[in-house]
Amino acid sequence: MKKKRLISIIILIAVVCIFSVYKYNEFQHFGKYVKAANKCVEEEKYNEAIQLYNKALINKNDYSVRASIEKIKKLITSKQFYLKGKQQFDQKQYSNAIEDLKKVWSEDKKRYLTSQTDIIESYYNLGDMDSADKYVNSIKNLLKESEVAQVMQKLYARQGDFNFNKDNEKAVDFYQKAWKYGYDANNSDNYANAMFSVAEDICDSQFNTGDIATTRYLSNFDGNDLYDNVMITTKPVGSGGYSECYIYKITGRNYTNIFKSSDSSGYVNPVLNNKYYNSKLMDNFKIMFYSSYSSKKYLVDISSRESPSISNFSIQNSQGPNWKPVDTDNDGIDELEMNVYLDGTSHGDYVTDANTYFKYDASKKSWNFKDYSIENPSKKYPVSKLDDNFKPDFKVDSSEQAADIFKTKVENSDNLKFESEYIISKGENVPAGIAGKAAYGDFSSENTGGASISYYVIKSTGQVYECDTTTDYDMNGQSQYEWTLMK
Repeated sequence: MKKKRLISIIILIAVVCIFSVYKYNEFQHFGKYVKAANKCVEEEKYNEAIQLYNKALINKNDYSVRASIEKIKKLITSKQFYLKGKQQFDQKQYSNAIEDLKKVWSEDKKRYLTSQTDIIESYYNLGDMDSADKYVNSIKNLLKESEVAQVMQKLYARQGDFNFNKDNEKAVDFYQKAWKYGYDANNSDNYANAMFSVAEDICDSQFNTGDIATTRYLSNFDGNDLYDNVMITTKPVGSGGYSECYIYKITGRNYTNIFKSSDSSGYVNPVLNNKYYNSKLMDNFKIMFYSSYSSKKYLVDISSRESPSISNFSIQNSQGPNWKPVDTDNDGIDELEMNVYLDGTSHGDYVTDANTYFKYDASKKSWNFKDYSIENPSKKYPVSKLDDNFKPDFKVDSSEQAADIFKTKVENSDNLKFESEYIISKGENVPAGIAGKAAYGDFSSENTGGASISYYVIKSTGQVYECDTTTDYDMNGQSQYEWTLMK
């Protein structure tokens, strides 16, 4: 009896083992087929994938495998519509392309997003952006957040293109909406030109600039990543080369004038009321520039100036200002550059460029001094930077000191202010000790019997010279000035 029971147990164990091995092999084959099928799906070998899934089903009747087969069938159909639609799109059969591309399955992640942007492009080419807008609104819920961004960028950019040169205000609005979804508006020629058109219309309506040649800049003064500022400068006019400047912030269909240099009412921008740099004439035909707003100092060497013996040198003229946007500190935000050409005794006697830079404070809606520079783009005269702590070694360092010294030489001379600076010429009659020297000077014909008398206080020595300019001219047409050292 015991023997029979033992045999039964052994048989049962054998059956269980055989069944377990069978099931294990069945599971192994199922997993192998499913894994291979999934790889085929990734490679878009859809027919092979279906065959492998069916083999897996022989080993195990699995719902997810059957669902995968149905999904593949939809992907096959989706791909067919996509390829057909793309072919029609390439052939410019846009209506037919739209019809087929709309049949691309939303779960076809390799083709669905591209098909949607191609649909928008097709509507654009058909000139039917209203239908494009309605269509996009109908599919938004089928898209992931990242996909929505790409579709909306395409839609708004194309709406901008569609309205470009038809309604540029509307075009700007759409381009800026597209920018919020990743559109590179800052590097778009259409966006820039639409902005220019809108700004010019505004500027003309406010300042009558329609008949004036202008230069336009797409800029970023207020720190936004989007360039939504337009700067308009008028062509320099007159011997002084004066140019007007207007800056607008344009957001959608709204605009704000954030800078104007002046207007017909007599308004002058406050930035033009301050002198942000000063010059000090130095010995040997050199000019130092400095600023009460900055520690920077510059030296311009004009010793190569043509015919320095003709007359005493002084900075008497300027041309400008002219304007442009520059990013002086490379922080991606523009500063406003006000450029002036500094001249000597006439507009043709060019000395150097003086640039002043202003930063816009968007929160306070104000412009503030940022920096200044002295440059000579033509390289006519060398410009060098001086140490910030440099101070000229002059005995007389101000017009007030010069006037006080003069008073010790001449009674009743309070009317002479010595507010002008000169570098004494190297003319034949100029005393050798003062030729090329910097001086404070003034001119007066009072109490001189009508004679033309100039007085100069030499900066380096404090000596005072009287120069009589009423004498005759020599054979070369140069005045034979008489210089007298005043004791």
